[in-house]
Amino acid sequence: MDGNIGQITIDLKGQVGVTDGHKVLATKEAGAIQFESTRWPFCFDGDTTSAGGTRSITPFLTFNQDLNRLTLTVKNLEAPKAKVTWGEASKEFTKEQLAGGVNLAAEFDQTPFDKPFADLVNAVGQKQNFETYMIKNVITQFRNYPPELKADAELQSALKTVSERLHARQAELDAAARATLLPVKHAISVTPVP
Repeated sequence: MDGNIGQITIDLKGQVGVTDGHKVLATKEAGAIQFESTRWPFCFDGDTTSAGGTRSITPFLTFNQDLNRLTLTVKNLEAPKAKVTWGEASKEFTKEQLAGGVNLAAEFDQTPFDKPFADLVNAVGQKQNFETYMIKNVITQFRNYPPELKADAELQSALKTVSERLHARQAELDAAARATLLPVKHAISVTPVP
């Protein structure tokens, strides 16, 4: 795992290039492109000063640089800088920054991946909460039954049914979490700023 979520290269006088996990859906005009991505960056929530969100840890870690790189490189920008709009958010970068590549995941606090990522985190959290209850409060308690109950065939059959139903519910929650992993459609536009 090298931390490279993907590379998007926009040549303002030529083609758009993407790496595996990303594809170009449409190019509306020079520097305005629609994409579909199956490789997602990790999305932080909250702000950099709130302990209630995950974003507040980012100034203290190199996570985005090491493990969360969705890099945009812009070639043939003739202006000294450009406004990059990704989804609903915009930010200005110098020609040199864009030529060297900017990490969208690190630079943008609001991304097109935020909602799908939150949906995934929520689904995984529901699955984990159920699994914790299932294992800690039910299945591991089976071994604590007195020996005479362990010899009771009818009780053992009932416990097997309970275990099967719990595992079936866990499988449903797992499938629901996996179902949130859909390709994300997003757009990037690069507008030269004189």
